[in-house]
Order: sequence, then C-alpha cells, then structure tokens
Amino acid sequence: MLLVTTSGAYYPGKHQPFDTRPLGDYSIRLIPTATRLEKLALSHPDLNLMYAGQDPEPLIPVRLLQNLVAEGVVGSLAPVFVSYCGFQPHAIRIVKELVPAILKASREHHAHAALIVPAGRFSIQSAGLVARALEVNRIAATLTSWDLAEVRQTAPPRATVTPYMALTPLGSPGRREEQIEVLRSTLALLEKNAPTGIVEVPDAGVV
Repeated sequence: MLLVTTSGAYYPGKHQPFDTRPLGDYSIRLIPTATRLEKLALSHPDLNLMYAGQDPEPLIPVRLLQNLVAEGVVGSLAPVFVSYCGFQPHAIRIVKELVPAILKASREHHAHAALIVPAGRFSIQSAGLVARALEVNRIAATLTSWDLAEVRQTAPPRATVTPYMALTPLGSPGRREEQIEVLRSTLALLEKNAPTGIVEVPDAGVV
C-alpha cells in the first residue's frame, strides 16, 4: 500500500520546501516510511501547525499503518510515502503534473492500493482526481476527509467522511482510538468494488 498525504511534508535539508505562490506547487516529495515524523516540516498554508506539531498522524498515518500491517489488516506498506502540498487551485496542472508523478511513484514501488489523506479543502479536489487516476490504472484508491460536500463534488471511487475538525481528517491529535477506527473503515472499502459511495464514520467517542 502507498500512503499519499497532501500535508506538504518534506525533510528539511534533503528536500526543497513546497512553494505555493502564486497558484500552487504541483511537485511531490518521496519520504521513506522509516523517517521519524518529528523530523519533517509541513508547508501547507491551511494547516494548523500547532495541532500538526502535537500529532502528525491524522495527516501522515505512517505509524498507524505499520501497526495495521503487524496486525495483518494491511498486507504491506511501500518503503516510501508520497507527500504533496494540496493547495492547488489549477485542476489542469493537477492532471498534467501531479497525477503522472504519483502514478510513476506507485508503479515504481509496485503499489496495488493507495490511501490518500487530504489536508485542506483544495486538497480534497486534488485527492479525488488522484484517486480516480489511480483506480483507472488498476491501483485501488481510498481517501478520508472531514468535508462531506467537497467529497461529493470530487466523487472519488471510495471515501470515508469523519465528524472531526477540519485539517485533522483521521481524528483529534493524540486520540489513537479515533484514528485507528477511521483508518479501519477507510481501508475496508478497498475490499469492495468501486464506486462504493461515501461512508460516514461516526465519532469514536459516541456510544
């Protein structure tokens, strides 16, 4: 499985920061999954860096996915994950620049499935386009978000929508129960033929 995050994560000193001025950055960064998340920087203009600094897993769930691999829920995780900065208002450039780069990374790392975690609202648009492109190329794709209206507009092949606050689609910082529940629900959609429709995940704290 290949993880794709739109959080604009990069490794200072090894990668150039993303530059979204004036109309977005359509490049990607490939980051080893073994990288300690606290070593990364985030350059998405919409992110609340306080929350992301407390707990980057709601945007970059590498460790959570590794735990699910150990449990047998996920077969394996690609040795790298894809990061891009989801502030991308130019849809044509998404299709012509971003999508081919992610497809190339998926093929090079023999990914059969992908999890996409969008950060901001523009990210949901690009995530939907990426998900559809992966699906057409026989790489099953699923994503999760907090914005039902935006997900409906982008119509990805598979998606969950959570009740959590914007920019933390997998759950509140530090609340692993929430995050794991969303991940399990989102990854379960990969077992179904697309399109699955949008699945709304209830608040893990509600009984």
